[in-house]
Amino acid sequence: MRVLGSCSALALALLVAGAALAQSPAQNRAAAPSQSQPGKAAPAQTGAAPTAGPAINLPQEAAQKVKPPADFLVDCAELPADAVKETPAAISRWSVLYCTKNGQLFSSNEKYFSAFPGTGLRGAFLAGELSGRPGPGGRKAYFKKIDYAPLPPDQAKKLEVGLGAQELALLKDKPLFRLDLTVDTGQTSSMVVIDPEQDPFWVIPIVGDKLNRAGFYVASLDYVNRKR
Repeated sequence: MRVLGSCSALALALLVAGAALAQSPAQNRAAAPSQSQPGKAAPAQTGAAPTAGPAINLPQEAAQKVKPPADFLVDCAELPADAVKETPAAISRWSVLYCTKNGQLFSSNEKYFSAFPGTGLRGAFLAGELSGRPGPGGRKAYFKKIDYAPLPPDQAKKLEVGLGAQELALLKDKPLFRLDLTVDTGQTSSMVVIDPEQDPFWVIPIVGDKLNRAGFYVASLDYVNRKR
């Protein structure tokens, strides 16, 4: 398994669990995630803007490797009393928290596959990386708060400033939600979840006070298997 971070210049680490070779939707193909060890930081930009209708065609192996490998997981009994033990009910359908050798991990769960198109990276977030404690040094890192709520239209407009036509089309007339992950040292990393009742749907990180121009998709394994 590989875990990666990005956007350090803007204090946002995009972390990735698994080395899935997720090609862009236009290429309509992707390979399964590997189970390599935690690695280096990812670039700040994925190099591919999201599109409104991702065509995701993943092989069967991808559906079999969505969970971190057993030798990377640790007993969640190590978590302190104030750690978040489960994701909010509103997102528990597709998300989960794992306890790992590199700290607590927020990720899509065993029924979903997530990836940043064109990067080979899975969409997930390590508390240690988000707080500047990469690798084994982040083992004791955890999430002390996870907030999820509808994004008011006025706040959405502010976040959309500077986006191109393609990104704006993805957001237009869609229900939007804000997801905030706060780690034990106090840093909060945020993202916007776009129309999560769809399958697949998109999640776009907030960098500074604006939406990033690239994000990751979340697709159910049912969708993955239908399209492969």
